[in-house]
Amino acid sequence: PQVAESLLVKADVCRFEGLREYVYLVLNFFAFYGYAACILVYYFQNEEAQPSFMRTVLLHLPNADADWLGNAVGDFMWTVEPIVILGSPLVAQSITKDTKKKEKVA
Repeated sequence: PQVAESLLVKADVCRFEGLREYVYLVLNFFAFYGYAACILVYYFQNEEAQPSFMRTVLLHLPNADADWLGNAVGDFMWTVEPIVILGSPLVAQSITKDTKKKEKVA
């Protein structure tokens, strides 16, 4: 029983770590998309001559708005990511502590 409970705790921690990696992927995808919008606006400055797929990529926003919003999204995502990185050990530790408390009660 002790080994099984230990493995269940480790499984919960691994599940949390996998979820955390998925959150990193999503955050970095949006950061990449935001900063890529800034680059695209720089190279396609003439809004009237932009191809239709470029307008779609920029969410049909004017260049100035797409540049500002892309930069804001990238900065926000790269602000949230360190918070997730710094907070994740606390969450992982609380998962193991909750399980140890349940063991003492039982």
